[in-house]
Amino acid sequence: MKRLFWMLMAALMSTVVCHAETVRLDGVAAYANAHVITMSDVLGSSRELQEMIARGQGGEDLDAAYQTAINEVVARKLILDAYESQDKMSIPDAAVEERINTIVQNMFDGNRSHLFDALAQDGLSERAWRDQIREQLIVGAMRNLRVDSKVAVSPLAVREAYDHCPDDYATQPKAKVRMIIISKGASEEEEATQQAKVDAVLEGIKAGGDFAELAIANSEDGHAVDGGDRGWLERDMLRDDLAEVAFSIGIGEVSDAVDIGKQLCIVKVEDRVDAERISFEEVQPVIERKLRIEQSRDLYDSWIARLRKNGYVKIVSKSFTR
Repeated sequence: MKRLFWMLMAALMSTVVCHAETVRLDGVAAYANAHVITMSDVLGSSRELQEMIARGQGGEDLDAAYQTAINEVVARKLILDAYESQDKMSIPDAAVEERINTIVQNMFDGNRSHLFDALAQDGLSERAWRDQIREQLIVGAMRNLRVDSKVAVSPLAVREAYDHCPDDYATQPKAKVRMIIISKGASEEEEATQQAKVDAVLEGIKAGGDFAELAIANSEDGHAVDGGDRGWLERDMLRDDLAEVAFSIGIGEVSDAVDIGKQLCIVKVEDRVDAERISFEEVQPVIERKLRIEQSRDLYDSWIARLRKNGYVKIVSKSFTR
């Protein structure tokens, strides 16, 4: 990540144009208490920003990503200050060393010299990198203290979420279908020929012809060899027009030709299964996890809002372009 950041910086430091907008890579982006946050700090903190710039993407999307990134950097600085002003917990040097040992073991096969080589390539001193690790541990520990430890989802809340949103916890209706796909043709003459082909297939079906055999002989897609068999498809896996057909005609019935753009599609429904509600016991862990995530996000947002209110925050630049 650091290497990608510095490669981007080297390539972009002079002037980068994204859809006629110049990306700003120098100057102050914001102040958070006594911290001065530069534009490059913001860029270095956000992989999304780096990738958008690398793709030459600009405009409102770039500025939206920048605003998200700068708010995250500001929040991190405020959290670090909140840590320094509290006395309920501390991050000992041993915790930092343990984290470093884990990184060395998992990313550098236990060889610290490889770590030092990587830091040197990124132009980062060991001390600066240790400080980054310490900050990461502080932010995580503070979030656990002020947010995660306060999350509490009651069994009643889980049950109410299940009862109030029945459609969210149900299977999709499914249909077992076969299809015959025939192109419309590019000219009036071809269209007439292809329409005649469609009509002949429909007549063959009405006369008792086997759908699978007709698909093998006439369908123009990759499923022809399988007799047009598409297997079991959930409703949302189909185009709206084909879903309407597949879930309205009777089992064993064949549709008229459906216009799907440059092609015509004949559908046969071989079987169908209605939507079924998933049992509460099966989805209870999923609902509880969802509610915990939502509550954690709300608590975090409220915490950061208090830190901003009680501190000093000034966003100098609300746009990453000028």
